[in-house]
Amino acid sequence: MIHTLASVLATLLIATSARAGYTLTYDLGGSNFFNHVSFYTDRDPTAGTVQFMSPELAVQVSPPLIGYAKSPSHNQSVYLAADSSLVSSQGRHSVRVASNKAWDHGLVILDAAHMPSSTCGVWPAFWLLGSNGVPGSWPTQGGEIDIIEGVNRQASNIVSAHTGPGCVLDNNTSLFTGTMTTSNCNVNAKGQGQNVGCSITAPEASLGKSSSYGTDFNAQGGGVYAARFEADGVQVHFFPRNAIPADIVNNTPDPSSWPKPLAAFGGPGCNFSRTFWNMSIILDTTFCGDWSGKVWNVGGSQSCAAITGAATCADYVVNNPKAFTQAYWLINGLKVFQDTTTNSTGTQKRSAPLTTGRWLNATERIVSQPGKPLPPVNYVSEAATLKPFYEMENSTTAKWPMWATMAGIVGVAAAMA
Repeated sequence: MIHTLASVLATLLIATSARAGYTLTYDLGGSNFFNHVSFYTDRDPTAGTVQFMSPELAVQVSPPLIGYAKSPSHNQSVYLAADSSLVSSQGRHSVRVASNKAWDHGLVILDAAHMPSSTCGVWPAFWLLGSNGVPGSWPTQGGEIDIIEGVNRQASNIVSAHTGPGCVLDNNTSLFTGTMTTSNCNVNAKGQGQNVGCSITAPEASLGKSSSYGTDFNAQGGGVYAARFEADGVQVHFFPRNAIPADIVNNTPDPSSWPKPLAAFGGPGCNFSRTFWNMSIILDTTFCGDWSGKVWNVGGSQSCAAITGAATCADYVVNNPKAFTQAYWLINGLKVFQDTTTNSTGTQKRSAPLTTGRWLNATERIVSQPGKPLPPVNYVSEAATLKPFYEMENSTTAKWPMWATMAGIVGVAAAMA
């Protein structure tokens, strides 16, 4: 009875809080994007078969991995891709970017015309990460919220969160349209797989819902994801291209007027303000690793091993570049809104530089990993133009004009063929 009452109160709190007045405070879309993100260039923390590129290398690769392109719904969309031309024994070239600012609370809205397709080996994600990347702090210092994530031939999005002990969700199905598969956000929770956390899977498109992920998401022109993280919980909404609310289009989002979210993380079993804070926005595409690679043989005749004929995920990703021509993001807009009716924290700069791995700021500076640096990747067998990165990685000032280089990369439609 007490638990039921708590659930009802939590429901009322979410409904009331969702009526908050949101104001645009940070716009990463269009020509703003590369001014407001940093590039991660170290080894993938999830053990992926990938090499994350610096912005300089990303524009030198042919075809380029970053730039601008026209989408069916937008004239200047941000393009973030994985390489689809090189056989690379050390991992497929890709990019991982993070916002230069972080937030304790807010409403993040992503308009994507295209995301990496549902292809064996691919592991794309759009997510929020706390902790400033301090070594050993994940996930207890700030948590992690995965807004869009999936692997291989997956057709429905999975929304998840990863925390330390003390964050257990209510499975109140009246609050969301998806299906909760795990309710304990603790990455070491008993009875759940290691690092699984809490998760909700979006409804299948075959059940009358629009596709929320991958190849089918792209076929319908993409759509909009809106992730609200406040003291009362986390809600993730998805709107297909033909059903985007007018208040989002007009930059006056009102979550209280929207239909049920795809996912809602709530209940008295988690202190959301203390669990999720200093959240930066991350977009990346990795391959294989701790998820895509581990389920490579799962599914019998429908497994990626059976479909591709490759014994391992890494073997397939390394040797089949043309399989990944659709492994790119095309971002029409990315915005952060803040609640103006409460005292929620506004935009805030990181309290310290990211210290796990190398993060390259496209227009300001390069932060090298403290301590013993990782050995440089040997590109002898690949394009010689990839070498200059290692001549500049320990400098304190970028030696090249980002926007002079970026200006010529308009219309990368050839990379999407």
